[in-house]
Amino acid sequence: MSSGTYTIDKETGWITSASIRQELDGDIVIEKSDMMPQEMKMTMKTQTTTVIE
Repeated sequence: MSSGTYTIDKETGWITSASIRQELDGDIVIEKSDMMPQEMKMTMKTQTTTVIE
């Protein structure tokens, strides 16, 4: 999921302020192989907020 709010100067077109939020949530699966005899599953979740003032 990604969402944001931007304020843009009408005269210049430049962003004057912004708040952007991103969430990532899921699993990474490494299948078994000659180097890794068992499958490995890693669950990851991150949340990032970027603020431009």
